[in-house]
Amino acid sequence: MQTKIFTDDEIEKYLFEIVFHGPSFEGVMEIDALAKEIQGLEDILKAGVHSLKKSKRINIGNDDIIIYVAAFEKSSFKKRILIFNKKTGEYQHLIALSALMITLFQFVSSKEPDDIRQLTPAQIVEIRDEVAVELLQSPAFLKATAAIVQSVSTEGDMCKFTAPDKKEITITPEISRKMQELAVPAEEVEDGEFYEIIPGRISKVDLDASKRHIGFKYNGEGDTIDATFEEKPDSEVLKSLLGAWVEVRGNVSYVGANRKHITIKEYSVMTQGQITFSSPEEQ
Repeated sequence: MQTKIFTDDEIEKYLFEIVFHGPSFEGVMEIDALAKEIQGLEDILKAGVHSLKKSKRINIGNDDIIIYVAAFEKSSFKKRILIFNKKTGEYQHLIALSALMITLFQFVSSKEPDDIRQLTPAQIVEIRDEVAVELLQSPAFLKATAAIVQSVSTEGDMCKFTAPDKKEITITPEISRKMQELAVPAEEVEDGEFYEIIPGRISKVDLDASKRHIGFKYNGEGDTIDATFEEKPDSEVLKSLLGAWVEVRGNVSYVGANRKHITIKEYSVMTQGQITFSSPEEQ
């Protein structure tokens, strides 16, 4: 008789539960697959914490937390993810992070890779969460999610994620295949216009232009991208933006893989603590 590891009074004290079942997990799991799963979990959780803190939906950052994998049960590879405060040792419920992770897995599993690579305004409305949109546009995040479920590859395999509120998502081999495909960046973005959320620096301001043109540098580097505001800001506000680091949301026109113009629908000025830089493979 197998001992029950998790008692009922622990039901609230985990971020989410992960269970692997199927032919690929009959009491064993390849060490490479296990290592990738654990690394992927760490990567998506840290990305989620970073984005949620930036949007002020949680008040704790990656420097403040430590992530634990609670325990395994033989033949099911059942585990629970827990997050504690490094300084106080207190458990951190982080309900927003749990809900965000389940929402992202549900959305990715319900769409085709090309739909996620080129999110439409209608899909963004469907998601209803700017942090989720930001993470779905992060190649590093998509690569990490794929790594978690890479071993779900044989008919009959499954991986179930369950939150404390009982919301859940089951990953099948077909869904895992789509996630692996999504983790491979498209070789080249086709010409067109796509909605994006991107950070950068306003490098020039043209106060005389009728549409209030500005120059925008993605991540503060590279060529200046021409941009205009969908709704013209006050001239004094526009002056104050020169040199500012901002996160813009809007339609981006591409020629090949190059951004040529941004129509800014919304923007937010970034504080020093919010400024981060993408690595080359994330750009």
